[in-house]
Amino acid sequence: MIIKTTTNSVAAAVIFTVLSGISSLGNANLQEVDVKSVRVSYADLNLNQAAGKKTLYQRLRGAADQVCGKVQSKVARDIRHNRECFEDALDHAVHQVGNQDLLTMHQN
Repeated sequence: MIIKTTTNSVAAAVIFTVLSGISSLGNANLQEVDVKSVRVSYADLNLNQAAGKKTLYQRLRGAADQVCGKVQSKVARDIRHNRECFEDALDHAVHQVGNQDLLTMHQN
């Protein structure tokens, strides 16, 4: 998970690693790494107010959805990986903002 910040914005990125080509010895070869990120601005929000924190949290959730995409598979493993991607991206973005009230909202 890579999170980059600039003044009043958060860029959440998730590294997707696709492992394939398992050899007869059981070793996995790294075939592809796809990095996606979405910049979320909150310069227009007042994080001292509940409405500002709620709006930012919804923006971060939307960005995590964009970064991780929608799972098209019905395979449990794929669904789990997509959910983990979303949760990790959102968790890291919330922590990167550094607002205790936003973190509390996220944890509840």
